[in-house]
Amino acid sequence: MPTLFLTRLTAAVSIAVINSVGNLGGFAGPFAIGYIKGAGKSATPGLLFLAGLLVLAFFMTFFIQVVGKGAFGTQPVTVKQTG
Repeated sequence: MPTLFLTRLTAAVSIAVINSVGNLGGFAGPFAIGYIKGAGKSATPGLLFLAGLLVLAFFMTFFIQVVGKGAFGTQPVTVKQTG
């Protein structure tokens, strides 16, 4: 998705940042489930927490509108939020 609204020069850096945040989430997700399970003696609230984050990410992605040229254009594209 970053290639839809970034120039060619910044697309590689943004993809690397997205990958780094994903790797951090690979640590934080199991850590959050373990912490919540230790506090409440059940993994269900931790899984519900992660499901809530998934729904939040879905709506953030769903309501973004990309306007203009893609990564191989000459100028970056502006992103307009709806709602």
